[in-house]
Formats: sequence, C-alpha cells, structure tokens
Amino acid sequence: MLKVTPHPSADDYINNEYYRIYWSNSHNEEGDDVRRKLGIISTLLFLASLAAYITMLSGNDAYLFAGVVISLVGVVFAIFSEKGTYRKVGFIGNGLILIVTIMISLIVTTFFWNTP
Repeated sequence: MLKVTPHPSADDYINNEYYRIYWSNSHNEEGDDVRRKLGIISTLLFLASLAAYITMLSGNDAYLFAGVVISLVGVVFAIFSEKGTYRKVGFIGNGLILIVTIMISLIVTTFFWNTP
C-alpha cells in the first residue's frame, strides 16, 4: 500500500535545527557588507594609486613610493572582497600598477640601464 504523507508546513522548516543553522551561517549580512565595502575601497585605492603614479610621471618622484604602498593595500583588500566588478577592478588595476612600477623598473635598471 502506498502511504501518503502530508507536505511539511513552513513551521516544520523553521523549527528544524538544520535549516536554522544553515540559514544563520550562510546569510551573514554583516560579513557580506564588509566584503562589499572592501571591494569598493580597493577600487578607490586603485584610483588613488593611479593618480599618484601619473603625478610621479609628470616629474614629482616623491609619489612613487606612496603609489606602490597604496596599490599593495588595494590588492590585499581585493583578496578579501566580495566577488564582483569591484574586486576585478581592484585586482587588475592595482596589480598592473605594481607590475609597472616594480617589475618593469627592476628589469630596466638591471638589464638596460646598467651604466652610471
């Protein structure tokens, strides 16, 4: 014989311990909000380091170190940010600035500009 069981009500799901624990762990709004803000901050740090790099290219060499440090902090924030557009902009932008300022400078001074 086929046994018919009634469909569980919403109260059965709410009172179930598994669903209560799952809901509280997977929908942490405060953590998501912080991660979203880290992505926005990472993008803003990219813009600040880009401005510092452009200022350095226009003749003021004092902004090179500040631009590298700001870009490094932006990459760290992008690592911990929420997946999305701001994270991609933070990774790509800050990463490119770090590559251009550190790696290309190191290659040029080591291999091409080695005479005083």
